[in-house]
Amino acid sequence: MSSKNYSYVSSGYDAFLSRSIDDVAQVNLDSTGPTSTAIRYDSAQISGMLGDVLPIGNILIDGVTGRISVFDSTGKEMTRLGNLDG
Repeated sequence: MSSKNYSYVSSGYDAFLSRSIDDVAQVNLDSTGPTSTAIRYDSAQISGMLGDVLPIGNILIDGVTGRISVFDSTGKEMTRLGNLDG
């Protein structure tokens, strides 16, 4: 597939930018298509609190002290945004 023909539709998204495995084509006419009983994550209602400190990979969002820290692969803090004390 050339890059000029690649679009969000060909990558599995619909007009509402949500995805579903139900659009996957069958191997042949004798085989059954993919079936899913799982609720799509894009349509699920998510509620609740994330907590005061949220680690995302090498980034730490700390709501208690009011800062965002970025760490390198060795665990050393490289960047700090927000409250610089402590």
